[in-house]
Amino acid sequence: MKTLLLVRHAKSSWNDADISDIDRPLKRSGVKDAIEVSEKLRSLKISPDILITSPAVRAITTALIFARTLKYHFNRIVINEIVYDFSKDALLPLLRNMDDKYDVAMLVGHDPAFTYLLNDLTGKALEKMPTSSVAKINFKIEKWKEIKTKSGKLSFLKSPKKKKKTAEE
Repeated sequence: MKTLLLVRHAKSSWNDADISDIDRPLKRSGVKDAIEVSEKLRSLKISPDILITSPAVRAITTALIFARTLKYHFNRIVINEIVYDFSKDALLPLLRNMDDKYDVAMLVGHDPAFTYLLNDLTGKALEKMPTSSVAKINFKIEKWKEIKTKSGKLSFLKSPKKKKKTAEE
């Protein structure tokens, strides 16, 4: 059995229009949300065998938060340009080519690619993965190359609790 954890990066800041998309940092509330959701995973005793992130600053920071909470060593985080793509079509080959020694893979990246990928793999019709959310998809397969449309079962989608916005956000 293989498991995919899709983590949409935490809420990012749009305060500086001069910063390129790839360099946008997280908002303070995004950091708090990523900590909250990563702690939910830790309480379920779920941890990745491999963690792959987009090279975007907001995704790397989210990946670091999850890694710290889940006790996944920072130097094992894989930064992969393919995960910065905003289409699911680039992500499927990445998953299918994953080393079979990994049973639990975590991808940290972006929407709309993650919502499309989740819907394609599970047959769901989710409108949008919230920021800082994590989806756990289980596959009854032995090899990653066996992943195909509707072959996964959505085990859960965890998101941060809704809270009222504060002035600094």
